[in-house]
Amino acid sequence: MLFPLWKPLSDWAASISVVKVLDFHFGNQVYLALSRDFYPLYYSYLGDPVLAWLVCIPTLLLDTLGTALFFAAFLHLLARYLLGGRGTWRDGLACVVFGDLPSLLFGFLPFSAAVGLTWTTLLQFTVSVHYLYQVPWNRALIPYVAFALLLLLAWSLYGTASPPGLLDAIPRGPYKP
Repeated sequence: MLFPLWKPLSDWAASISVVKVLDFHFGNQVYLALSRDFYPLYYSYLGDPVLAWLVCIPTLLLDTLGTALFFAAFLHLLARYLLGGRGTWRDGLACVVFGDLPSLLFGFLPFSAAVGLTWTTLLQFTVSVHYLYQVPWNRALIPYVAFALLLLLAWSLYGTASPPGLLDAIPRGPYKP
């Protein structure tokens, strides 16, 4: 519901920044993708900004649910088979949902992504894996450190951690944003 306010606020935050790291300014990868890819696509077909934002809301919900289910399976495989944990797939889902709370609560705020992403990944990769999968702390930190290094590498090389998507291949409608 706050998307119409969030977009101008995030654009302003990115415009005043000295270093343009979009992931920092947009607060959340999902919001970044909605702002950069989905909203212009929806607007190009609908021609009405309010309708385009209303279509973005179920897109956000579907993306969040799909990502949570996929990442839960990935985290379960990582924690159970690579790190030697003793949890179930439901524990993996609990890790993802519990860990996503900081990003979901604060992800709409500009400049909150660094704090939210650090807090979220620490909860998902380390704390949740340690408590729900009974993985020792030293092994539970391995995925967190690997993720942090990959993220820093992506930010330094590309300015973002989000790869370009396939939405650019979809033809635009008659309306231009």
